[in-house]
Amino acid sequence: MPARQRRRPARRTPHEGQLPSACGRSERGRPYRDAAIFLAEGEELRLATHLGPIALGPVGEFSVPLMRGSLTGRATLERRTIQLTDHQGEEAEYPEGTAVARRLGVHTMLAVPLLRSGRRSG
Repeated sequence: MPARQRRRPARRTPHEGQLPSACGRSERGRPYRDAAIFLAEGEELRLATHLGPIALGPVGEFSVPLMRGSLTGRATLERRTIQLTDHQGEEAEYPEGTAVARRLGVHTMLAVPLLRSGRRSG
């Protein structure tokens, strides 16, 4: 009889349990299809965990610049929630983020900063 192979459980990240609550509903009551948590590391936001069909890149490797030209960067720097109806049409306001949105085919986006004791963490 062949030896039984044990299946390894999928690798989980410490932030993975937070994604179901992050995948809420939009103002119009439509469910969000995709959610990601980014953590601040120096001058960038690194992807900590991701749930959904949009191919951002590998967890722990994909990052976005921590700058106002990126939606996620601006929300983090300004410590406020920002929603864009059509990110691809916001090139003047978010040049770096719009380039990524176009490459990924993303339109509507919501960015909520992660704050701990008033300090940004992602």
